[in-house]
Amino acid sequence: MSWDDTTMGIVVALAIPPAVFTFFLVDNGLGRDMWTLKDYQITNVLHYYFIGEIFYVLSLGVSKISILCFYLRVFPHQDFRRIIFGVMGLAVAYTIAFFFATTFQCTPMSYAWTQWDGLHEGKCNDIHLQGWIAAGINIALDIIVMVLPLKHLAGLNMNLRRKLMVMAMFSVGIIVIVISALRLYTLAHFAKSTNITWDYFEAGYWSLLEIDVSIICGSKLYGKEKRFIIDSSKPIDISGKHAFQAPGKGDQRGPLFGMGIDLALILGVMGTVWTGNPLSLDPGFSIGGTVDGDGSGNILGNLVGILGNPRGLQGSHNWIESDSSLTRDDLYVTGDAWTMNMTLFRDIYDRADDHGVISMDLLAEQAVRRWDYSVSHNPDFYYGPVTGMVSRNAGYMFLGRLLPNHTEQKPDGVLSQEVFKSFFAVYEDAQGNLEYRQGHETFPKNWFRRSSDYGLVSLNLDIVSWVMKHPELGSIGGNTGTVDSFSGLDLRNMTGGLVSSASLLEGDNLLCFVFELLKTFLPNSLSPLLATLAGPINLVTDTLATPITSLACPSWQDMTKGGEPLWDVIQGKFPGASKAGSSL
Repeated sequence: MSWDDTTMGIVVALAIPPAVFTFFLVDNGLGRDMWTLKDYQITNVLHYYFIGEIFYVLSLGVSKISILCFYLRVFPHQDFRRIIFGVMGLAVAYTIAFFFATTFQCTPMSYAWTQWDGLHEGKCNDIHLQGWIAAGINIALDIIVMVLPLKHLAGLNMNLRRKLMVMAMFSVGIIVIVISALRLYTLAHFAKSTNITWDYFEAGYWSLLEIDVSIICGSKLYGKEKRFIIDSSKPIDISGKHAFQAPGKGDQRGPLFGMGIDLALILGVMGTVWTGNPLSLDPGFSIGGTVDGDGSGNILGNLVGILGNPRGLQGSHNWIESDSSLTRDDLYVTGDAWTMNMTLFRDIYDRADDHGVISMDLLAEQAVRRWDYSVSHNPDFYYGPVTGMVSRNAGYMFLGRLLPNHTEQKPDGVLSQEVFKSFFAVYEDAQGNLEYRQGHETFPKNWFRRSSDYGLVSLNLDIVSWVMKHPELGSIGGNTGTVDSFSGLDLRNMTGGLVSSASLLEGDNLLCFVFELLKTFLPNSLSPLLATLAGPINLVTDTLATPITSLACPSWQDMTKGGEPLWDVIQGKFPGASKAGSSL
C-alpha cells in the first residue's frame, strides 16, 4: 500500500471517535440551553469536546500529509518534489504543534472541562485565540495544498478541455476551504458565548463535516490516479526508484501502456471472470499461471465459489488468449502458449525496414503469416469470434499502437527494433546473438508514451481496416481435426440475417456483434468455472452496458444455428474449441 493510501487510512481511523462522540454529546445536552442541564452533563459535553478537538487537529493535519504524499507519487519533477517536501514539513509542524497546544491547553488538563463551574483551580491558554490561529493556519495550508500542483498541471502537453478537467479535479479542496472558513466564523461567535452547550452546536458539526469532506475530497482525487496527469511531452523516467529491477520469485510482469479506460475495463473484467476469481473479496486474476496464496484463491469454496483454482492468463487458451499469436506457439501444438518463441520473434524482427522500423502494415502481414501457419500446422486451430477475430488481432494492434515511441517529432509513434526488443525482454549476448530473458521487459531509454489513450473505437477501426485488406483475419471458424481443414461459420445464420461478413465491417457492427456474443455465451462459458453465476454475469453485463448504449446496435435474435445454440454448434464442430471448453 502506498504512503498516501496508508495516511488516508489513518485519517479515516481518526475520524471515527469524533463521529462516535456526537451521540454522547447530544445525549448529554449539546444543542440545548446549558442552564436546563445538570452539572455533570455540562462537564461531559466539554470533556468530549476537548477530546474531539485533539482528533480534529490530527485528522486535518494527516489529511494534508496524505494528499502531499499523493503528489509525490504522481509528480516526478525533482524541483517540484522539493517544494512538496517543504509544504509537508509545514503540515507536520502544524499538526505536532497544535496537537500539543490543544492537549495541554490547561493546567491541570482536566481544567479544560471543569473550569466552567468556578469550583476548580487551574490555568488555561487563551483557547479562543489559539483556535483562531489554528483555523487560520489550517485554511492557509489548505489553499497552498490545493494551488500547489496547478502551475505544473497547466504546463502539461494535453488539450485545453482535458487540462481544465484535470485542474478542476485537483481543485476539489476548495470545498474543504469553504467549510473551514464557515467553521472559523462559528468559532468567533462561540468566543462570546455565555451558553456553551447551546452555541457549540454549529462549531461542532462544521468541525465534523470538515474532517469527513477532507476524506471524501482526498479519496476522489486518488481514484483518478496518475493516468490523467502524465505529461506525454517528457520521456518515461527509468532512473532512480523507477530503474529496472530483475524479477523476484513469483513476480509476474507484462507491458501495457496508454490503453483507454473503456478497453482496459472490459479486458480486466474478462480476465477476472474467465481466468481469475470474480467472487473473491478482492477480485483479480494472475497474469501468469495458477498461483496459490496470491489473494485470488478459492476463498468461498466450491459450494458458492469457483470450481478449482483460478487458471490465470496462461490457462486462458480460447478464453482470452488464442492461436496464431505474434511470438508464442499454439497451445495444442507445443503445450506452451506463454513462453516466447525466439524464432517467431526473429521472423518479424528481421523483416523491419531499412531504418529498423516495424510498421503497422508489416504487423498486418505478420498476422496473416501466423494465421496461415496455424491453419497448415495446427489440426486444432480455432479462430473464435471473440478470441480470434478481436482479442488475437488486438494483441498485434497493442504492439503497433501502444508500444511505439511517440516523440514530438513522431507523434504517431515509431516501433523500432530497439523498442521491440526492450519491451519483449530480448537482449544481445557477448557474441551479439539475441536471447530472451523472461520477466526482464523494460522501458526503452528516452521512450515517450502516447499523448491520447487507445480505446474501443480506435481498436474497432484498426481491426476493420485490417480485415478489409486481409479477409482471413476476419474469418471465424477453425480446423476440424486435421491441418488445412479450416471451416468458417456463416454470420448470417449466427445473427438471424442481421450481419454478414461484409456488413460486419460497417459502422459499429463489429463491436456490437462481439458484445452480443459475450452476453449470449456468458452462462455457458461460466458454468464449468463457477458455482454461482449471477454476480459474475452482472459484472460483465454492467461493464458492457456503457459502451453498448453509445453504439447504434441492432436488435439481436438468439444466437442459434438451425435451432441449436451457437455455443453447442461450435463445441461440436471445432476440436480446438471443444478441448478448451470455450466457444469464445
